[in-house]
Amino acid sequence: MDGTGVSGPITYPRLPRDVAESRLYEQRELSPEQLARIADTSHPRQEWHPTIPTRVTEEELRQLRNDVVAIAAGHGYPVRVPRGGHTAFDQQLAVHLYERMGIVPAEAAAGGVWSFLATVLLPDVAAWRYPDRHRDRFIGSELMIGSSNRHVFGRLWARVYVLGARTSSGLGEDNVVSLFERPTFGGYPRLARAIGEAHIRTVTANEIVQSQELMRDAMKRLKRLAVLISFGALNDAQLAELLEEVFAASVSALQTAAG
Repeated sequence: MDGTGVSGPITYPRLPRDVAESRLYEQRELSPEQLARIADTSHPRQEWHPTIPTRVTEEELRQLRNDVVAIAAGHGYPVRVPRGGHTAFDQQLAVHLYERMGIVPAEAAAGGVWSFLATVLLPDVAAWRYPDRHRDRFIGSELMIGSSNRHVFGRLWARVYVLGARTSSGLGEDNVVSLFERPTFGGYPRLARAIGEAHIRTVTANEIVQSQELMRDAMKRLKRLAVLISFGALNDAQLAELLEEVFAASVSALQTAAG
């Protein structure tokens, strides 16, 4: 049973790219309050997955909208929040989207699903989160899972799918980006989650403040090792041991550089 209360795969409306881009252009000057008034649970040009029989209902979409707006309101919506002030919102929303939507990775990989959410169902929340209205934040990408996708909602779902709720929240924005911009690591949930967990343990054990530097250094080391080692061939204990060694080397290197 998934978050929508339906057994089996469920499909969401998909908005074709040209329709989504046109809608985004039309909305570019509207405030979150104005966008809230035109938010809807359907669009005349929406499409559906051709073979998944179970479609999300308008009532379920309406409930999802209400939930997301309530989460946003708890973090300042519709008042503009200073840059960098959305971390807690992103973390809470990521878990909610993953648990509530009940979609499988193949459905989540369809960019039109996220275009629908950002320009039809939740345009006000999307514009509040990213007031610069950059298209990459609103128009869904077809290559989302395990990549450095920038979509306002799609990237959050993907992070919890790949990393799990606890690790996703514990890493923070910059560290997740460092991991996901390398599909060799971000595209494999078991490996990505193990890296995230090792990073969090290392930061906690060594009381590291600049965790972004630690992650960047560790990822460079892992990239070099990827030429020699098949991470997928390692069992959990072997992988954890290797990552502990990598992060320990990064800590040592950073401490040396700091003098």
